[in-house]
Amino acid sequence: MKHKHLLPITFCALLLKFHQSALRHAENLRFRIGFWLLVINVPFGYFGLLVSGLIAGARKDVRWLYAGSVCYGFSWVMLGAGTVLLGRQAKQMLVHDFRRKYLAWSRLRQRRSDLRASA
Repeated sequence: MKHKHLLPITFCALLLKFHQSALRHAENLRFRIGFWLLVINVPFGYFGLLVSGLIAGARKDVRWLYAGSVCYGFSWVMLGAGTVLLGRQAKQMLVHDFRRKYLAWSRLRQRRSDLRASA
């Protein structure tokens, strides 16, 4: 079986696939907001530290480092808020997906062992 076009898997492609999968199961706005808070918190914290560190180095002003630390701390608040907003719905979705994928994997493993035994 040949694929006409096969895109390389990048972080952005994985993030987009995860986003589409998660939001397909989203029942309400609370889930969507929580999901986006979880997605944005890491880039927000590190980008804030990076930019404030660069500005602090260029201007020789230590207050920018404090601003970067506040930005990083706020990213942790975003992580906590996203986790609280996602709550049980995300847990149920993850458990359901894990069970479905585990069953598919065990069926595939059984087929492979049957093929090896018959060969």
